[in-house]
Amino acid sequence: LAMPESSAQRAERLNQAEAALQQAALLSNDSGITYFHMYKLHRARGETGESLKYLNLALDRAPGDGDLSGELVPVLRERGRLAVLNRDYREGVADYSTASRLRPGDVDLQMDLASALLLLAESREFSAAERDSSYREAGRVLEEIRRLRPLEPDALYNLATVRIRVQDYSGAGDLLLHYLALRPRDPEAWRLLSTQLRTYVN
Repeated sequence: LAMPESSAQRAERLNQAEAALQQAALLSNDSGITYFHMYKLHRARGETGESLKYLNLALDRAPGDGDLSGELVPVLRERGRLAVLNRDYREGVADYSTASRLRPGDVDLQMDLASALLLLAESREFSAAERDSSYREAGRVLEEIRRLRPLEPDALYNLATVRIRVQDYSGAGDLLLHYLALRPRDPEAWRLLSTQLRTYVN
């Protein structure tokens, strides 16, 4: 039966791991994956500043390293989720955007990004210009989601609301009708459709 690891033993093990990673960095010529492991090590120690430094160094090297991208995306997604929960929508958008660039075509990641953009756009804490820009970027992301997954209900509904918010009513009614064909028992969508049709006619 293994004995529980003491705090001193754990600290020593982390020190040895750091020395091994420093040696790996010397031998692998500034490897991004080494920086990622340094990020995890400093995070395990609770050293937030150092962990962020190494995470940023890893991110700088991620675009050309497929293995590293796979490691970073879950970290960025979790950071984005926590940022949104803490109402730090800019940081959430930044983390989801980076994750989406590292894993293009991931519809679930793009849905997370679109949701964060919409939360930023609907927040009164930001300027009207920034909110408008966020609506338009959310629309672009939602159009991409619609191309990849045409029957994604949330994308259809959110894209319709974005078009209405930016006063581009063309196609918003059709989007809502497609959404309601998938979720016919959504009263809010029926109300929005009625309002949109009356606005467009006027």
